[in-house]
Amino acid sequence: MNVSFNDLSGGYRAHIAYLEPPMALTGKPLGLVVTTSLLLIGVTLFVALRVLARVLTRSSEPHGEISWGYDDLLVVFGFVSNNIVTIFTAMSALYGVGRHDDELNDFIKLRALEYQFYWQVCIAFPILFARWAIVTTLFGLTKGSRHVPQLWLIFAFSAMVFIWNVGDDIATCDPISATWNPALGTCSHDRFLAGASGLFASSVIAFTLDISCVWIAWSVLQRYDFQKQARWALYVIFGLAVYASIAPLARFQSFDAYDAPNEELYKLQDIMVWSNIEGGVALIVISVPSLARLSMGYFGERSGALVHKHRKGTHEPDAGDHIQDTIEFYNAEWLYVGDTDKLPMSGHRPTKQDE
Repeated sequence: MNVSFNDLSGGYRAHIAYLEPPMALTGKPLGLVVTTSLLLIGVTLFVALRVLARVLTRSSEPHGEISWGYDDLLVVFGFVSNNIVTIFTAMSALYGVGRHDDELNDFIKLRALEYQFYWQVCIAFPILFARWAIVTTLFGLTKGSRHVPQLWLIFAFSAMVFIWNVGDDIATCDPISATWNPALGTCSHDRFLAGASGLFASSVIAFTLDISCVWIAWSVLQRYDFQKQARWALYVIFGLAVYASIAPLARFQSFDAYDAPNEELYKLQDIMVWSNIEGGVALIVISVPSLARLSMGYFGERSGALVHKHRKGTHEPDAGDHIQDTIEFYNAEWLYVGDTDKLPMSGHRPTKQDE
């Protein structure tokens, strides 16, 4: 007697699903894994260089202590959570995410949906930590300015979106495993802005928060004159930041995957790719400015000082001030290192007593 998938208990479905072997990576599943792996390599490289830059600040700190800020801790948390996201991305692709329904049986779909659920919960963490790291960095640059209340709003709304997304994921079904295996329990359909509509709303908010960070950073740095090398470096950094910011909008075309049972796994691949890009690129962007200390020898010695600290419209500093301002800018690194009163935006100029 043949027994259909729907006639089996949830426990038996899960047992058979875990006997399914992984599938070969081809087509969209392969693209998902390759894209995420490249992001992981980039994030690992830049976060490692950021840590190295912090270690190199030891000699300029009292008692030789390593200069760590809250933004550094947030980047490290984001890096760890991004590694977990990469693992569940690969597992999802190996068991069917990115494939058409006619290529899969019901049991392997079950397993793919389980890994995709783990990914969906975990992806919220690197995105949150990266955005908070950016906001924390901007707090140091905008101390006492009109942007501070805006940054607090971004900080708070980021937390709200995180709680909204993760809370909605884990509180919908009882037990949680019923999310991907409905026969194990029950799921509520009275979710706040459920399915595609909820994802649409949260993604619009996420885009607004991300692009607001870019705008605040751009408006602050526009008050300073940069030489050619630094200006082009800024263009690249802000270009990457904008690219990461539009990722929430790029997911729109696939949101119906959460409301339509057909081709769900195929459509989820696009959502996963753009979400991974959002978190990974954001971690890279926030780590790049820390490399100023590592590149100082090249740019500072071979090309002269990289940055003019004076505001636009003021007189050129003399050669001695120019070098000192460059060193001060690099010590600030657009990030919190030591006393925030000495950051360029504070208007404080170091004196011999400060040194």
